[in-house]
Amino acid sequence: MADSLAERKVTADDTCHTVNAVRTRSQTKQAEAVSHQITQSEDLSLPDTLFGQVTDKVAVDKPSNDESNAEVASASQQQILDEQQTDATLTGWHKLTQQGSLGLHYRNGLLYRSSKLFGRDIDQLVLPENRRKIPFDLAYFTSHLGVAKVTVPLNMTFTWPTIKRDVKKWTEACTVCQQKRRVTYLNRVPIRHIRRSELPFYRVSMDCFGPLFPGQNGQKAHFNYALVVVDLCTRFPFCYPSLSLAAKQVCDRLIEMFSLVGVPAIVPCDNATNFSGHLTS
Repeated sequence: MADSLAERKVTADDTCHTVNAVRTRSQTKQAEAVSHQITQSEDLSLPDTLFGQVTDKVAVDKPSNDESNAEVASASQQQILDEQQTDATLTGWHKLTQQGSLGLHYRNGLLYRSSKLFGRDIDQLVLPENRRKIPFDLAYFTSHLGVAKVTVPLNMTFTWPTIKRDVKKWTEACTVCQQKRRVTYLNRVPIRHIRRSELPFYRVSMDCFGPLFPGQNGQKAHFNYALVVVDLCTRFPFCYPSLSLAAKQVCDRLIEMFSLVGVPAIVPCDNATNFSGHLTS
């Protein structure tokens, strides 16, 4: 209980009081992390983020002779302003700024968006298209976090119209994360060749498809579905029109086929309810 109790003394009018607040260790760590992020967001400015930190990241992670990346990472305020004006992806936001929508506004000629993060009002610099990947690399490749956790530090300083979609696309394209991603399936049956039956109508496969004809003027076709049965030895097909995909319709069509060729030994099909239901089985 000593770890879960935070004690602080409050002195007022020469009187000392002790206040006990119950807080778990995990809650304390979360509060410290949020407070650290907010403190960093207050100290960030345009030169510190776009000109200073981004340039340092390029110098560390990129080859020293990669002049194109260094040129994109460092730019003057006038260059950012010109790129915002000529960027086709920001045309809609410039129009919304004139209408006063989405918290968009101009400050020193640059396009910003007012937002609220962790209960505080912040101004996010709207990045042109050619400068969006570099801050993502800073936020992502240090720890390879998920989409939501990468978007939070980006939103503390930057934004653009497709930030969520771009972060998801770049995150899913990471080769390291793809190689370390956990297996999402178990005991999957491997694909193998289906051996051809030696006797006609010993093994047949079946499936349903439809609707075949779209409705016109509010009228639907009477036989709008079909049951298709194919013999795996001779490839001889049967196609029976059906009123619906119900199990009763399937059974009626199968009985009609069995009366012609007999009952096959094996009938492969999918796991649809009209095939796996009690009536059909």
